[in-house]
Amino acid sequence: MKLTRLKEIILYRTTKITLPDGERTDSYDEGKSYQAIIQYLMNDRVAVATYGADIDKIHRICTLHNELENFLISKVRNKEDNVSNYVIKYNGNYYNILKVTPKWIEMKWR
Repeated sequence: MKLTRLKEIILYRTTKITLPDGERTDSYDEGKSYQAIIQYLMNDRVAVATYGADIDKIHRICTLHNELENFLISKVRNKEDNVSNYVIKYNGNYYNILKVTPKWIEMKWR
């Protein structure tokens, strides 16, 4: 891992809130910031078969010392505090977390 390629990402926890007009929206509670390498998925056959037309919206990230991966992997099968309640902010955009492994996280632009 080249330290010069590290970018800052921020993990947010989302909660659903109801506005006075009855519309439901997300509220973002800022969490910890992490240093990560961002990898853009290539248009190979396996990635295209998995993600189809969304392949350009998918990024794979790897944090320094796999710190974020270790935090999120326990939330994959957790009902109360699931990984679907978290989003990652990178480069001014929010990303949903698609897949968490011990070595990387795949995220999709919202």
